[in-house]
Amino acid sequence: MSGQPLPSVLKTDTVERPEVRGDVNTDLLFPVAFNQSQAKFVFDRKGILDSNSQLQIASTVVEEGGSGDILQAFYPTSVGAVSLISRAFLEIGGKRVSDLQDLAHYTTWKRLHFSNEYRKGIAMPKQAGNDVFMGSASRSIAPNSATAIRARGFGTPYGTIGRPSSEYGARIQSTPLGEQTATATDTTDKPKRFITTDADTTPAFTVGLSQLIPFLVGVQLPLFAIREEVSLHIIFNEPKADIAFCVPQVTATGIPITKTNCVSTIVEKKFLIMADYLFYPSMMAEIGEDIMSRGGYDIPYLEVLEQRNFQSYTTGGFTNDYQIQVGGKKVKFIVVQKEQQGLDANFGNYNSVSLKEGMTYNFKIDSNNVYSLGVANSALQKTEADAVEGVPLVLNNYIYTFKGQTDGAGVLGLNDFGLTDRTTNSYSQTLECGSQGWVGLKLENAFGQGQRISNQPIIYSERGEVFPPDNNTSRNIRFWIGTQRLLNISNGLITMLE
Repeated sequence: MSGQPLPSVLKTDTVERPEVRGDVNTDLLFPVAFNQSQAKFVFDRKGILDSNSQLQIASTVVEEGGSGDILQAFYPTSVGAVSLISRAFLEIGGKRVSDLQDLAHYTTWKRLHFSNEYRKGIAMPKQAGNDVFMGSASRSIAPNSATAIRARGFGTPYGTIGRPSSEYGARIQSTPLGEQTATATDTTDKPKRFITTDADTTPAFTVGLSQLIPFLVGVQLPLFAIREEVSLHIIFNEPKADIAFCVPQVTATGIPITKTNCVSTIVEKKFLIMADYLFYPSMMAEIGEDIMSRGGYDIPYLEVLEQRNFQSYTTGGFTNDYQIQVGGKKVKFIVVQKEQQGLDANFGNYNSVSLKEGMTYNFKIDSNNVYSLGVANSALQKTEADAVEGVPLVLNNYIYTFKGQTDGAGVLGLNDFGLTDRTTNSYSQTLECGSQGWVGLKLENAFGQGQRISNQPIIYSERGEVFPPDNNTSRNIRFWIGTQRLLNISNGLITMLE
């Protein structure tokens, strides 16, 4: 290290000198460049950028060649409005400091660690989605009546799992505040945040900058002491169904919807950053002197790299090995996603679908297995994934794995008996069985230090046996590798040290 550790005012911790008076200025920052593929923001070189500044984003959805009017399009259940963003990276002086690819998929992993209470009270109102899990949701739906509504969640069989369903609250319209106009067939008053076809009425949602840029987690950026341009680049996802948005199976009038005809458009006038700039006059004077004449500050941070592979599964035994190239880097964790495209369910492509009969996996580092025996038990697999964030994945066994479940007919692979068949956004929740089987490996020690990897690649291996209906299915295999990085701010310039 060449500089000093960050002072408290440049962290998200409590300021050590609370008696120092500070000010907060909030600016509406519009992109300097914008189209339906990407956008660029340039921050003013003033104050200290609060990492909890918010990006606002909104979109519309229409069905081309059809009715042109999709009134109940929604953002994917497990990720919300972040599904509109494919990639985000921060540049300082032309140097790419932090770059997160396949952001929406990675956000699904992060969001599955939120508590139900946080999702319902904060994440869903701010970012959309509908990923609150419930127990005791009856599979049998009584005819709609006052008695049926009062009995929701308490019918037999007891103990089945699901999400808040929407079969009694299908909304037809949406206004900017999410309040709907009741129709003759819809007399409920619970709002739904559906995407509309009108840029003025479609709801807008917000995402924290630290959720887009891992560099900003725990770091407040001293813009006033950086002489170079600081810019945030956003790459948008494809404007297709199941990627940027999801659509119900049929329209409000019962007409089937053709997904391939539906397209999404980012609303430019609602796309902006609410940037909070912090000012602590006396403390900023000390920081400026440190940066300009005392070697500056060293900023340790997390950079999340991504590697993508593709795998097709055919009937019979299999052994697959994947090489993860991270030679020379300090690795803190590895997260594995197995996305199955084209699933007809609420979460679109934001899934990590487990094989129906499970599999055994292991990691190999420097030619040595991480586990003496491969991890085959699904409960242990989830425990290993929980260790990465230090917070359990907040989901139930039926959504994490297919194993240990049976359906009513006893047919291999149709394992949905433990999930309610009630609908969410017109899709039966039984479709979500085994949909979030993430794999994770934690490598950092108790002091938060990652493990230095040699030039040999890390090997992720999996083995098992494929039975129908997994035959001929395929997965996008994504690896997110959390690496330990270090940069220095001195003389108004940024230098990458690690």
